[in-house]
This record gives sequence, C-alpha cells and structure tokens, in this order.
Amino acid sequence: MSAIDPTQAQAQSWRRHLSFEPEEARMLGLEAEGRKSLARLGEQIDVYRELATAPDELVSTALRRLARLAVRRFDRGDEHVELERVMFARLGQLDDAEGYVRELTELFREGLARGHAPPLEKVTHYCEHELPAILDQVEADSPWREFNALLRDEALPAARERGPERWRLGAEEYSWRLANMNVRDSPEALVESARAHLREQQATIAKLLDKPNFQAALPRLRELTSVRLEPGEVIPAYREAARRCVAFVREHQLFDLPEDFELPFTIVAPEMAAVTHAGNDPAPLFGEGGGSFAVLDDPERHRRAWVAPLSVHEGVPGHYLQSWLWQRRFRASGAAPNFISIADLLASERQDWGAMPAIEGWAVYSEDLMLEAGFHAPEQAVAVANFHAIRCARAIIDAQLHTRDMSRERAAELLVDEVGLDHADTGREILRCIRIPTQPLTYFAGWRTIAGLVEDSGLPLAEAHARLLACGPSLPKRLV
Repeated sequence: MSAIDPTQAQAQSWRRHLSFEPEEARMLGLEAEGRKSLARLGEQIDVYRELATAPDELVSTALRRLARLAVRRFDRGDEHVELERVMFARLGQLDDAEGYVRELTELFREGLARGHAPPLEKVTHYCEHELPAILDQVEADSPWREFNALLRDEALPAARERGPERWRLGAEEYSWRLANMNVRDSPEALVESARAHLREQQATIAKLLDKPNFQAALPRLRELTSVRLEPGEVIPAYREAARRCVAFVREHQLFDLPEDFELPFTIVAPEMAAVTHAGNDPAPLFGEGGGSFAVLDDPERHRRAWVAPLSVHEGVPGHYLQSWLWQRRFRASGAAPNFISIADLLASERQDWGAMPAIEGWAVYSEDLMLEAGFHAPEQAVAVANFHAIRCARAIIDAQLHTRDMSRERAAELLVDEVGLDHADTGREILRCIRIPTQPLTYFAGWRTIAGLVEDSGLPLAEAHARLLACGPSLPKRLV
C-alpha cells in the first residue's frame, strides 16, 4: 500500500472545501461557478465534521481550524445569524447580488424559526447605521427591502425578547476560539502582556513629546492626531509616502526587492467610503499581477501624522508587499491549503480570524520595523506609538468584554484616558469587539509573535522576513 502524500492530500481537501465556497475560490484568483449556499446544512457541515477530526496528513491546519469552528458554531446554534454575510452583496462581490440577498433572507427566516436570533446590539446597529444607506440606493422591489422588513419586523423583536449582551462569548468559548486560532496565550496572559506593552507605548509617547508622563502628553498627542490633510493633499501625500517606503526598504536591506518592484496606487471609489479610507487591495493569489494601495480622496478622513505609518501598514513593507510575495511564491503551485479566510469578508462571515495573526501581525510588525530603522520623523513616530497603543487596547478590551464582563463604558474610558482617542472614535472600536470577537486582538498577538520569531532566529532581517512570509498566513513555531 503506497504512503499518503500529505501535499496532495491536503490540496484535495482544500479543493473539496472550495467546491462549497466558490466565492473564496474566485477571491483567490481561481475559476469557480455558482454562488455559495449560505445554509451550512446537510453535506457541507458533514464534510466539516469529517475534516475536523481527519489525520494531520489529510488536512491543512487552516482548514482544520475552519472546520472545527464551523461545526462548533453550528452546534451552538449561532450559524444562521451572522449579519456580516451581507457585505458580499453590498460591496458588489457577487455576480448575482440580489439572488444572494434573497437567499440570505430565507436563511434568516429559517434561523429565526429555529430560535436563532442575532444579538440585539448587532442587529440594532445594522438596522440603524448600515441598512438605511443601502435602502437609499435600491428600487422599491429590491430584495434588500424584504431583508429590511424581516430584520425590523421579526429579528429585532426576537433579539429584544432575548435581552441585551448576548454577544458576549464567555470565557470558555473565547478561550476555545483562541486555542483554535493557534494563539498560544490564555486570555489572561494576553491581557497582562498587552497592558505591559501599553505602558511602554505610553512612556514612548511621553518621551517623544518631552513630557514627564503620558497624562501630561495627552493634550499634545490629541493636537497632533487631530490635524487633517487639506483638499488636494491626500493623493500626493500618500504617493510620496509610498515612494519613500519602497526606497527605504531597499536602502536598509529589509527585503530583497527586484529592481522593477513598485507599489501600484489607486483611488477608492466614493461608494466605498463607508468601508475604508486607506487599505491594501490584495493581489489575487493565483492571478497575474493586480493589487494596489488604495486611498480615499477625502481630506477629512486622513490625519496628517498618520499618512506615513498607514503607508507602511497597508503598503510596503506591510500588507501589499506580503500579498505580492505570496502571489509570487504560491501562484505556480495551483494549490495553497493554508489560504483559508484570508479575505476580511470571508473571515467576518465565518468569524474565522485564524489567518489574521500572520496578516495583521505582519503589518503591525512592519510599523515597528520601520520605526526602529529610522524611517519616521518625530511626529510620525508619535503616531506609530499611538497606533501600537490602540492595538494593545484592542486586545485588552476584546478579551475582557467577552471573558470578564467589562462594561462598554469602562472600555471607552480606557481608549480615551490610556490611548488618547476622542470619545467620538471609541464606539467604532468597541463595536468591532462586539461584532467580530477575537479579530481585534490579532494585531497585538501577531505582532508580538512575529517579533519573537525574528529575534529568536538570529538571522539577517531580509532572510528572516523571507522565511516568515514563505509560510503563508500560518505562523511557524520557529524560523530555523
């Protein structure tokens, strides 16, 4: 009897998964037909039960992670209530968006009949802040209106009947999800580490602003981070920052970039303004070229001190370079079994954030890398430390909202008093933790894991970075 080839076996399991998920296949640059069935019933959940317990040589760690989570959520009864699914249709990611919304409506109706109501806070926010903008743009007979009626007439009353704060996962579920994501620390250990690093960032900000402590530095920090770009400055400012990033990475040998490497630049369409103001539009893994650093031309959305740090995070050596290198490495193989839930839309729908410590962790590590190498001017260095403080606070708040019953008021106080955010900005950060638990901590957890891997390797930076990114969206235990 011939031995199993793990590479081929894992690729086969991955393709089996993609047969249920044509949207994921298309996002990766593969050809696929049909629209994903939203109901995880029957054959698909049975396959995931099989994959969740299959031998290691038959299934990749990423697919096993997703299979375990899908089965657990299905068995817990929360598989029918994920509002993040509608983002596919809203962002035009489907050939048949209206058909998708009709299917989603039926899925919600089925879930409500089984007693699966969404948490009150999630459905309230969606009905008050997201659906109105969609309804303003659709016809009277659009399926969006039927979906709206279902949420308002049935989902909201059902959610109110079950009471508030059902979004909290609880310590047991939250700890299980961390372990399933291969985050090695417990929630308590993560919070302790995040608090220690938050104190370090506060001290850095105070030192950079020549103040005795963080509280004394807060007024100047808020002044710096409140200054917006002027009309006409946005695109030139980001183009210049992106150019400087590439030149700096080459000069300091942080990566071995080809002579013809450049960072493509695009402008975010106005209708996408609610989704992003600056971000990486990733190259499809199995596509030819593609990908860009995309920026919204709206000066009110861009703080002057954040231009360079955002260019590092979203561009080079952050997300754009990461996706560009992954495309070059994996495209020829035609299979990449650990590339599961790497798109935010898919991860949101599935609540599967296991790829994000590698993805977001790399981008935050890149900020630190460029700061330590001397890329940033003093005001930009303050912004980087402020970014890091935000990531530390996200980890603390995410873990404690779900495991320690932290109040939203206490979370807002932490963001204002210990990070320096405006009160107006705290709601978005807290809502992130409510809607997509465990995602907010991936920035901090991934950053610290990657920094440790690089330091422990003892390798030259360019070699350590190349080895790390060769692993794809799955962090290794060691680099050497």
